[in-house]
Amino acid sequence: TNLTAARDCKTLAVKHILDTVLAARAFGGEERVPKEIVDVGSGGGIPGIPLAILWEDSRVILVESRKKKAVILENLVRELSLSNRVHVYADRFERFKPRGCIWMRGFLPGEKLGAFLSQGFSAEGFPQTVLMKGPGWEKEKQEIILSTQISIQWKKRFQRSKKIHYELPEGFGSRVIIVL
Repeated sequence: TNLTAARDCKTLAVKHILDTVLAARAFGGEERVPKEIVDVGSGGGIPGIPLAILWEDSRVILVESRKKKAVILENLVRELSLSNRVHVYADRFERFKPRGCIWMRGFLPGEKLGAFLSQGFSAEGFPQTVLMKGPGWEKEKQEIILSTQISIQWKKRFQRSKKIHYELPEGFGSRVIIVL
């Protein structure tokens, strides 16, 4: 079903699950646990399901527009006995009323992400957003700031964003979370 790009167990464990654990720690660990997390473009449930396991007091919404993946996510949530706290929203994020803490991992690159947010949502009042990105983030951020497709308000929000670095083990590379 191609839920993730991982082709072996080690890659899945490190680049997907451990990546989420390290991102959660970088975000602030137990001190900054959001009451509600919205995983946009959830795909295989990463980062939403690991965050739900880590942060037991949080409610998690997995937003997945592809029906086939949404059905698989619903089954996975049921199998993991997370149905009381994790819910699947099987539609496009644009139709979802943003609330909680938005998490996006691999959702869209730089300028496309900025344009998506700018065209669909007001920067004022949009919930706190956490982007899980790779080492190319600075280039993506410059694309956003220089783009004519992105509102001034969203450009300012990206300029004021907080960047937190962390490393994956065993040579899997460096990562960064961006808090908007």
